[in-house]
Amino acid sequence: MKLKTRIILSTTLICIISILSITIINYNMSIKNLEKEVSNRSQLENILISKDIDKWAALQKDSLDEIMEGLSSLIIMNMILYIII
Repeated sequence: MKLKTRIILSTTLICIISILSITIINYNMSIKNLEKEVSNRSQLENILISKDIDKWAALQKDSLDEIMEGLSSLIIMNMILYIII
């Protein structure tokens, strides 16, 4: 092989290897950044959902407290009526 051909081939090979290396490094960095972003968004979404669940549970507790108060009043009234009758 002539020297000119060797130089062209080696330069081409160096360029291809450099481009492939940069592409692989960039791909790996992009994947890591994407995974971090997805994880962060997922955590934020989970926090919002858990707050909604907490609000719903508090409303259900309040409703149950009201029902218990109503039932307690009815039981007391029934006991009074039973004693009177």
